[in-house]
Amino acid sequence: MPPSNPIHLLRALLRQCRYLPDPLARTYVAQQIMSRYRIYHPPAGTHRTSTKEPNKFPPSPERQKKLLRDARKALSTITRANDGAVKPLTKVLLHTYGRIGKRRRLLLDAVRQPDIPANEDALASLMNRPETMAEKRGWPTMSPRLEALVKSQLKSARNDLTRPRLKVVEPDIPKETIWKRPLPAKRVRNLRVRFFRDQILDRVLPPLPEAEWARLGELASGKRRWEGPVTRGARPKEAEEQTLTKEYFDVRTRTETQSRRRVRDPHHITERYMRRMWAKVFEQCPVVRWDDQGGKWRVTWGNLRGCRPPRRIGHGELEQGMFDGVDRKGDVVGDA
Repeated sequence: MPPSNPIHLLRALLRQCRYLPDPLARTYVAQQIMSRYRIYHPPAGTHRTSTKEPNKFPPSPERQKKLLRDARKALSTITRANDGAVKPLTKVLLHTYGRIGKRRRLLLDAVRQPDIPANEDALASLMNRPETMAEKRGWPTMSPRLEALVKSQLKSARNDLTRPRLKVVEPDIPKETIWKRPLPAKRVRNLRVRFFRDQILDRVLPPLPEAEWARLGELASGKRRWEGPVTRGARPKEAEEQTLTKEYFDVRTRTETQSRRRVRDPHHITERYMRRMWAKVFEQCPVVRWDDQGGKWRVTWGNLRGCRPPRRIGHGELEQGMFDGVDRKGDVVGDA
């Protein structure tokens, strides 16, 4: 049973983070846990209803119960991911590489920013260009990088692991109301904002940084050697004896349902297993590069077709002449 004390929960969470099989996941998940445990301080310049310090407003009992419940669920997820369970480990990797969660929103905010002008002439042309119809009417607009990403995702036929597929980029807005009157401009703007939020931003997969994308591809293809799981420290002998005694009495009182629930779906974590997990995530990760010749953004998706891992010699692939001169028992065969 997970601990109920918040400090004990924090120590258990950080301890489990050290044993995650992905090196980047160890750092990212630990940082997320520490940021969730820190006291919230509103940013400077925000309007607060009270002049007292935020530390003097602890969470309500209902809020504390919810936070402790979330921490226990996170501990269960990370523990099962370390045991090799498919769904928890996939969830940890999707959070780490920005397919879901907070990092996805941060990567999406970065790709939504307009391009920085390369020189003064480009800056002057940007300042002097006339406003588009969408800007005049307050409609949401896409940056060049986001537009290239959306078009590429529309063309790519891949099964998304985390969210529905992106199908259309323009909303179907009626021109008239049910009374045969023109649709109000404010209603059109609200429909476009809702469509942009629910049908585009909620479904698009943001690009990874190029170095991180290349590293993930090397891990998934086997070009980069996996360092293996982190070894756990040995228990003291006294603690092991106490644990064995406690487990003996727990087994005597545990029901069959609890026993089945504890096993769940563990999997032995091997390099081949981790390559499959990384490959599933890599196929959901694009990278956006600027093409100097074409003068536009190019999107490349993770693809492992035709990329085979390094070949390792098996039992049936040994050299033919290695066992010449010996029989099936290993005795040297010579002239009698």
